[in-house]
Amino acid sequence: MLLEGPVADFGTIADPGTNVFQGNSPNGGVRVGSANASGKVLAAGNTWEPGVKGSDGAGHYPGHPFVTGLSPLAAGRTFRLPASALASAQL
Repeated sequence: MLLEGPVADFGTIADPGTNVFQGNSPNGGVRVGSANASGKVLAAGNTWEPGVKGSDGAGHYPGHPFVTGLSPLAAGRTFRLPASALASAQL
């Protein structure tokens, strides 16, 4: 899923999503386009690949981490952010 808009809402802490993002590609299943260096992904309360990029054994991110494009978690097979401090994801 390639996101080109400024914000994608897949769930917030107040209104968790119940999406399942699994079986993703090496380029990231949820990806913010590289030209969208300030893109934001709201993705709290979803299920991701278990044990990948900090998710627990059930595929959840405890504590709802906030990740920017400069974080080591920003690029991988579950999601990918452009290398920018303005690109972000709330998991």
